[in-house]
Amino acid sequence: MTEKMNPQQRKRQKALRKQLQRLEKLENKELEKKKRNIARVEAMKEKVREKVPEKLKTTLTAAFYKGFETVFEKGTAAIEKTYDKERLEAMYRMNQDMTDYGNRPEKALKEMEKDIRRTHTAGKGMAAAEGTVLGLFGIGLPDIPLFLAVLLKGVYETALRYGFSYDSREEKIYVLNLICAALSEGEEKRKYSLYLDLQGDEMDLQRALASGDFSHFSSEDPMECKERQKEAGEKTEELRKPDSGWSYILEDLPEDGRGQEETEEALSEQDREVLYQEALERASETLSAAMLTAKFVQGIPLVGAVGSVANLSVYARIADFAGIKYQKRFLRKKMLGPGI
Repeated sequence: MTEKMNPQQRKRQKALRKQLQRLEKLENKELEKKKRNIARVEAMKEKVREKVPEKLKTTLTAAFYKGFETVFEKGTAAIEKTYDKERLEAMYRMNQDMTDYGNRPEKALKEMEKDIRRTHTAGKGMAAAEGTVLGLFGIGLPDIPLFLAVLLKGVYETALRYGFSYDSREEKIYVLNLICAALSEGEEKRKYSLYLDLQGDEMDLQRALASGDFSHFSSEDPMECKERQKEAGEKTEELRKPDSGWSYILEDLPEDGRGQEETEEALSEQDREVLYQEALERASETLSAAMLTAKFVQGIPLVGAVGSVANLSVYARIADFAGIKYQKRFLRKKMLGPGI
């Protein structure tokens, strides 16, 4: 029998819902703003396609693909030298306790958001300097992998501050899709955003189920899981439409938004690898196009793929969007109950 929420639980749930609604309004405003500019952006992209030699686009995409592989396989430990991972994890645990059990959960949420803004401000300076600050730590990565290390540093720090890892194949796919979403426009951006919500929910629910403690799913808000399941089903159905162009990357999501234990067996390692390679390709193509478009709009000669002004533009878009999506994922997870 589900127990009624006590006053403290109701206060916590109200604070979480208020913050989530504010964040969703901010996200929708961003999506609508991009939609209004879509014609102008598409015209710019068309000019870039006309001006930039196909060989350069292919070469740059391949370089980003190789760069992602290098950083994911060999660069994570080096990136972690540029921040105190244990301190960030400890800060998250403290903020989580304040959110779950403190008298002012809204204060903890605001502090987390302030920390993210400070991180991104520092990261933008690094991106503008083309990663030279990372070089002071003796990382020694060449041009494009170094630039990707700066981008991923900002994403990783954001993930840690909201209690998420970035090491598993699934989380790397999430990061790659996040980059695509941040640098996309219009309807494509909206669909990536829907997909990220579904992907995040699926991973977080599976981990909560794997913990073996099911009590928190109904202890505070018995309607939350039912509402979440309905919402996931609606989002998945929209992305699965034949004309959406997204059905081919939804193979890792259940048909109706339920957990995989209730539907089919988990993906095989081979299937995961295919999804990972596809995500690498999409992120590399998207990042390559974004860099070339930024350089074209700013009138920068197409010599040297990564320039400091273009770096700053791309970093800012990815960092800001990462802040929104990880915070939203954190809030959605927290609304299922404390300790998750």
